[in-house]
Amino acid sequence: MIQKIPTEDEDIVIAQVELDVEGSLQSAVRKLPINVVDVQEETRKDKLLKKVIKLVSKGPWPKKVDESLKQFNSIKDSLAVVQECLMFGDRVVVPYSLQRAVLKQLHEGHPGMVRMKQLARSFVYWPMMDDDVEKVVARCNTCQVHGKTPRKVPLVPWETPERVWQRVHVDYAGPDNGQYYLVAVDAKSKWAEVKIVKSITAMSTVRTLKEIFSHNGFPETIVSDNGTQFVSKEFSTMCQESGIVHIRSPAFHPQSNGQAERFVDTLKRGLKKLRGEGSVSNETLSEFLLHYRSTPSTALSGLSPAEVHLNRRIRTKMSVMMPQLKKRSEGSQNYPMKKQFDKHHGVKARAYTKGDEVFTKVFEKNAWSWKPATVVRRQGRVVYAVILSDGRQRVVHANQLKLRLEEPGAEESKEQMWMSTMFDIFELPCATKANPIVTDPSTKKESSSSVNLPSVVPSTDVQKDAPIVPTTKPNSQIGINAKPVRGTTNTAIMNRSQPGVQRGTSQGANTGVSRGRGQMRGRGSSTVTIPVPLRRSTRIRNPVNRYDPCVNNNTN
Repeated sequence: MIQKIPTEDEDIVIAQVELDVEGSLQSAVRKLPINVVDVQEETRKDKLLKKVIKLVSKGPWPKKVDESLKQFNSIKDSLAVVQECLMFGDRVVVPYSLQRAVLKQLHEGHPGMVRMKQLARSFVYWPMMDDDVEKVVARCNTCQVHGKTPRKVPLVPWETPERVWQRVHVDYAGPDNGQYYLVAVDAKSKWAEVKIVKSITAMSTVRTLKEIFSHNGFPETIVSDNGTQFVSKEFSTMCQESGIVHIRSPAFHPQSNGQAERFVDTLKRGLKKLRGEGSVSNETLSEFLLHYRSTPSTALSGLSPAEVHLNRRIRTKMSVMMPQLKKRSEGSQNYPMKKQFDKHHGVKARAYTKGDEVFTKVFEKNAWSWKPATVVRRQGRVVYAVILSDGRQRVVHANQLKLRLEEPGAEESKEQMWMSTMFDIFELPCATKANPIVTDPSTKKESSSSVNLPSVVPSTDVQKDAPIVPTTKPNSQIGINAKPVRGTTNTAIMNRSQPGVQRGTSQGANTGVSRGRGQMRGRGSSTVTIPVPLRRSTRIRNPVNRYDPCVNNNTN
């Protein structure tokens, strides 16, 4: 058999392995507590400490020392040699080879940076020891994992938008008695929209936000947290379709969405004060929003969210206390629309006063019908309050009204009352007799008629508006052309259609008489006779003599 002889290279490798094993042994020993013997041995091996010990023990320090000795030159008065160990006061100077082991031993309990420095300054010393302690604590993985949160970085606030509803912050508040509150706050005006929802799913969130956007329009940017409803596909689709940029704040960092978070806190405290016990209703929420939107804010330079968002001050209960300093100016009318409407419908202006008898258009039993009513008052230019015959009161438009014309008997009674009042005011005689005196135009003589009711013929040829005055005995003596005077002693009927009839006189086979209070012309008929009670006047009237050129009045 051939004996294998190790080569020279193999001897070198084996020696290197032995050195590595020895180094590992020494490292394991370094884990043990370091004692004085270890310090003495390592001090003898440290060239720098040997020079320092020599200068401290034998002679004065030179004026010029090496760069390595400058670290000890400043503390040379406090240095001493005790049992072959260099001392700085009551602390031992640790050689360079033991410094890492000493730091590890000092950091066994994972103290903080300050506590570890205080512990090291109580036992050991070497140049730049504080820097080494800081590096050990900063690089300790355990201390970094369980250490304190570092100091906050400088605040970078959101930029104020140029327009209202340009950037909107959204968030959810709740749950509160089984319901949630979806909050949307405008970054410019602090205007808040709050909706009560039962579910916070993605579909419910999108549906509620679309309802809010229908009032204020789509914003340019939406800021939200990382809730599941805000990172869903439905929410992303809504933003893409509406041209909205969605910005999500960092998780568990509410300061990034502070606009919404701050309002959520205000909302919770405000609702607790208003509701007392129980759940929040829409009425309570509306009351809170009204007060919030109308209250001035220091963040808006003393303006309220409504003044910035709506560019006006909303009216509240406090507004009733303020006097109206300026007269209200009437709003401008849309005259082109009015002109087109009036032309298209051929309108005709009409107005009603209090007490007018009208017909009003009423919708009952799925059908329109005209019901008699009476105008109570006028509430506007074309709006009236009427009361129906059954006592119901309604507010209707002028287009739903039309004048109610009275029956013939009723109209005559109304005219009779008017004539009676006028005769009483002017003290005119209106008593009647059975035998009126008339003038016959053919003979120009007075004649008496024993007929109480003359013939009645339709009145078509006489002017409607011409005053009709009954004739008297003095008037008949003047002649046919004499103008009659108001006042009569007859109940008469005027035959307006008979030829040759003058105002106040009549002709024909029958005895014609003048028209007095007893004669009325009704609607739908030519002439109507109404008996009038006998009236006598106490006033004595003289006959009226009129000049007639056809009659010779010269008595000479």
